Amino acid sequence: MRALYLLLILVSINISADAYFPSCFESSTFERYGKKLFITPDDLLNRPNWDLGDGEPPISIGNATEKVMSFLRDKYSVEDVIFAFVHLKRQVCLIDQQMQIVWFYVFAADTPISLVGISMTGRLIEAVE
Repeated sequence: MRALYLLLILVSINISADAYFPSCFESSTFERYGKKLFITPDDLLNRPNWDLGDGEPPISIGNATEKVMSFLRDKYSVEDVIFAFVHLKRQVCLIDQQMQIVWFYVFAADTPISLVGISMTGRLIEAVE
């Protein structure tokens, strides 16, 4: 009987741990004005081995900003891009019972109103509605 109780406790701990971390690919990592950013399995599988405290990020904030500004200028045919904020964000995922972290930048622009991410592989992540 004790073995059964122990098994039930272990199962409930496992379920609650999985429930704490949303699926990296089904829930948005960031949302603003109804636009959502999603990472992909490729972002997780090809991410560089980097974390805060490991020196400079694989993609510098300068390179990421240039990429986003170029994308927004082309997409919206504007010269000026005004950012409301830029974040370095992480998405924590539970994959095969191990925590995996995907780092990326979030760029929120007020002019034009937009939300764009840049993964640490350099992939541009366009928000969807």
